[in-house]
Amino acid sequence: SHNLNDYRSAIVIPILFGNQVRGIVTIHSRKPNAFKENDRLVAESMVAQIAVSMNNASLYQERVKELEARIKAEGELRTKALIQEKIVALGRELATTMELTTIYKIAHSYLKKMIKCANYAIILFDNNNQELIPAFVSADNKFLDVSSLPPLKFDPQIAHEGRGKAINTRSPVIMTDLEVKRKSGGGQLFGSQTEPQSAIYIPMLAEDKVIGLVDLQSYEENAFSEEDSDWLSVVANMIGLAIQNAKLQAEILHELSEKEKIEAEIRQ
Repeated sequence: SHNLNDYRSAIVIPILFGNQVRGIVTIHSRKPNAFKENDRLVAESMVAQIAVSMNNASLYQERVKELEARIKAEGELRTKALIQEKIVALGRELATTMELTTIYKIAHSYLKKMIKCANYAIILFDNNNQELIPAFVSADNKFLDVSSLPPLKFDPQIAHEGRGKAINTRSPVIMTDLEVKRKSGGGQLFGSQTEPQSAIYIPMLAEDKVIGLVDLQSYEENAFSEEDSDWLSVVANMIGLAIQNAKLQAEILHELSEKEKIEAEIRQ
């Protein structure tokens, strides 16, 4: 290392660009009066070139950032357009069936294309018994037997987070510390024994009532965003309406069948 006290003379030149000081260049010598006017001029010329190089590098970085931002924005627009196209296609396909199992599978096939996550579930809300009942679950690319999954109790008085909060507030709920909250408060784990790190619960509304949830879980942290909440709400409500219509049709067909039985018995 060098001790500044050993030097006897120096040239100190500010690095200027656009009347702004960007730094300082200092040239030292151990000899007294080592530098002449010509040395100063040469040094100033060199520093001026450094200033230009620094400014060009700064401008280049700014352009790179602008380009990256534009590419990101264009990518987001393309993604949004693709999601909109798939939402329209999902609506068309849901309209072709009144069979619940088929509705669940159609919804799952589209959600897989629209958002990346490990576990997908459709959970129905039984308002009479205050229970959440798994109706369809795909975990780690495998369909689970929902009859083996117990219902989850819903208590509106203590439902301040997770699925309960989604039902109470009728709005999507994003969980960013799912593992901690699941271990402390129970809940349902789909898939492997690896703990999902984040989740989003989107209520399905039909006739202005919550009929269930679209439940998405990911092994990645912070996998879901507020932007996802917006378009997933549209998808969840479409699925909810299809489920509600299928249930209504099943009830009507059941009533007609019962009526036909009674009329047949009367004729006999």
